[in-house]
Amino acid sequence: MNSNVIVYTSKGCTYCEQVVDFFRKERINVDQRNISESEESFKEWKEINPIGTPLTCYKDHIVVGFHKKNLQAIVDLYHSS
Repeated sequence: MNSNVIVYTSKGCTYCEQVVDFFRKERINVDQRNISESEESFKEWKEINPIGTPLTCYKDHIVVGFHKKNLQAIVDLYHSS
């Protein structure tokens, strides 16, 4: 898995915007990959966990949706690395 925080998003997804904003407030730049606009990103997303967006990946952590507690675990891990 990549060492960057990757957030798979889709067009018009308000939860996707919330996840990206959450990480920005935590001073973490994300590699945002819009599955609505990029076929390559769509294929990556589909291989990982095609339940929905946002899909956040960092090291071995995967979070589907905007679940603050789970996203905070990624923040803590990111800042401790």
